[in-house]
Amino acid sequence: MGIFDAFKSKKRTIGDNEKSQLLRDAFAALGTPNADIHTKLLELAGSSLETAEQLYWFIPSTLFHLMFPEVTKASPKSYKVIYKDGAEKDYQYSDSQLYAEILEYVKNIYHTISRESAISILSHSPEFHAVNSALNDRAGAKLEDLVVYTVFSSTRNHAVIK
Repeated sequence: MGIFDAFKSKKRTIGDNEKSQLLRDAFAALGTPNADIHTKLLELAGSSLETAEQLYWFIPSTLFHLMFPEVTKASPKSYKVIYKDGAEKDYQYSDSQLYAEILEYVKNIYHTISRESAISILSHSPEFHAVNSALNDRAGAKLEDLVVYTVFSSTRNHAVIK
């Protein structure tokens, strides 16, 4: 039994009223292979580039950490953003209401998603790519031996952010 079979066998459902339509639609868009993710998320976010980026960052990252808890998160309370102009800034997850909503939503539904959707969503996770590379590059590497630090890249310039 593979890792995706393990989480797929645990079925739970949630009601439509429990989470916003935005999160459902964003999750569905990220779970669709070959979709124009950036355009769809920007549309769902009402043209807010910040919200679209956070949906793109937080949904795959959160799913990764829930599916692979054996991978240590170097800084579980913060993440780094590297902006288009090269500026870098650390943020606290606790400062983002959207992150809190995404975390709760993903916790409630990740056991119900298909293998194909999970792979599509995880393909957008920087942590997933880092762990996959480490496992492929190092013979004998194990998930529990790996440590990740979450870094997102932004299409915005830091200088224009208030």
